[in-house]
Amino acid sequence: MRLLKPFQRLLLGLILFIIGDYSYSLGRWNTGETLILHCNATLKLQDINNPTPEDHARSVGCLSYLEGVKQLLYKQESFTQERNICFPETGISNGQAARIVVNFSNEHPEKLQEHKLDLVLKAFAHAFPCE
Repeated sequence: MRLLKPFQRLLLGLILFIIGDYSYSLGRWNTGETLILHCNATLKLQDINNPTPEDHARSVGCLSYLEGVKQLLYKQESFTQERNICFPETGISNGQAARIVVNFSNEHPEKLQEHKLDLVLKAFAHAFPCE
């Protein structure tokens, strides 16, 4: 039994290290800075003919996230009268959404350390204010 205690401590330390590293990377993914890294890959796919496999992977992260936010906002419209984002009746594509968010972040780099949802909502409110 005594022989297992050092091994158990080593194993516990390794598990805590892995969990800590994983949660740190998740926290970094939640910032606007990382979202913009992924959305820049989307713009590269739209504007350049030779994207890398990494560009494709990052683009999926950006486009999936923006689609989720857009769907949430569309659904919110049916439940509440209060809105500060008014999309065009025809809607916007995920590619357009990525360009809006990247352009907004270029104009407001101080927002990159905020949560990615805050950055996206501010970018959409700036691009599509309600009158």
